[in-house]
Amino acid sequence: MEHRLSIFVFRRLGPAVEYLFLRREPVCEFDWNPLQGRLRPDDTIRTATRRSLRVLGAMPEPEPWIELQSKDYFHVGDVDLIHWPVGYGVSTDWKPRNVRREAVADLRWEALSGAFQLLQEEDARRSLFRIHMEALSS
Repeated sequence: MEHRLSIFVFRRLGPAVEYLFLRREPVCEFDWNPLQGRLRPDDTIRTATRRSLRVLGAMPEPEPWIELQSKDYFHVGDVDLIHWPVGYGVSTDWKPRNVRREAVADLRWEALSGAFQLLQEEDARRSLFRIHMEALSS
């Protein structure tokens, strides 16, 4: 069993919310995802999130931080994956700097409708929607 993070970096643009999606190296055609990270046994979700975000360079403090207190289960081959969804708000003028290009091939912002189309798993869509509702109310 492996514990991972699904980190939905988002920004508010007036009444709209956009989400950052990454394409990892090596590039696969349909491989756009929120930032993924690993949760170690001695981690909290917050410390694992901060470590995982280093791939994007220096990160500001989240505005807001959204931790759903829930998890999504996936079974891939012989591995059970548990994804902990997290929302990480950034200001509208924040841009990823010093992105580790050996790990990230491309980045793009998507509104909710586009983000739904990029996510393959129904549980991930459900988590995104819950984060979206929290982001709108914060």
